[in-house]
Amino acid sequence: MIEQPRIDRRIQRTRQLLSDALLALIVERGYEIITVQDITVKANIGRTTFYMHYRDKEELLAASVQRLVKELRQEIEAGTEELCTYRTLIILVFQHIAQHYRLYRVLLGRGGIR
Repeated sequence: MIEQPRIDRRIQRTRQLLSDALLALIVERGYEIITVQDITVKANIGRTTFYMHYRDKEELLAASVQRLVKELRQEIEAGTEELCTYRTLIILVFQHIAQHYRLYRVLLGRGGIR
């Protein structure tokens, strides 16, 4: 397994706040109409700070989706330690989707990301 470089906790916290804000706004309003200003207000972070971490909302979305995939992968890895069956894997995937149902519904539905 390749070790990831350690990221400063403040950087992690800022990125987490921005990601959480974006995902919450997507559920509330849909992706297309959200602006960087909306994200920074929701996260209580300045625009300059946003641009220190991301080029635009598309890059933040990509990072946020990667985070969701990473969470799912970790849930699967933790679940497969107990019992590695296709049934277990499918249940873990469905549980993850159920946890984030509203977000996935907006992202994949009409008017979601393109």
